[in-house]
Amino acid sequence: PEAVTGAAITQSGNANTARITQSKADLASASITQSDVGNLAEIDQDGAGSSIAGISQSGSENQAFIVQTDGGHLASIVQGGARGQAFIEQSGRAHAADITQAAGGSGNQATIIQSD
Repeated sequence: PEAVTGAAITQSGNANTARITQSKADLASASITQSDVGNLAEIDQDGAGSSIAGISQSGSENQAFIVQTDGGHLASIVQGGARGQAFIEQSGRAHAADITQAAGGSGNQATIIQSD
C-alpha cells in the first residue's frame, strides 16, 4: 500500500502567504488556515513516520513556522491579534508542542525547540 500524505491551505483576506513542504514524510498531515491581512505561515515536514502540524492565524501580520524532522510529531500554532510570532522546531521522534497566542495580544513571541 502507498503512504498517504496530505496538505491543505485555506486563506481569506489580503496579502497572506502560506507554504507547506513535505519531503519523505509518509503519512504526514499539515494544514494552514489564515484570515485577515498580511499573515505568513510555513510548515516543513521531513522524515519517515506520521507527523501532524497545523497553523491557524487571524488578525494581521502574524508569523508562524513549524519544522518537523523524522516522525511521530504533533505541532499546533493558533494566533489571533496582530504581529504575533511563533516558531516550533522538532527533531528526532514523537515530540508534541502547542503554542496559543490570543487575540488582544500584540507582538507576542514564542519559541519551542525540541531535539534528540
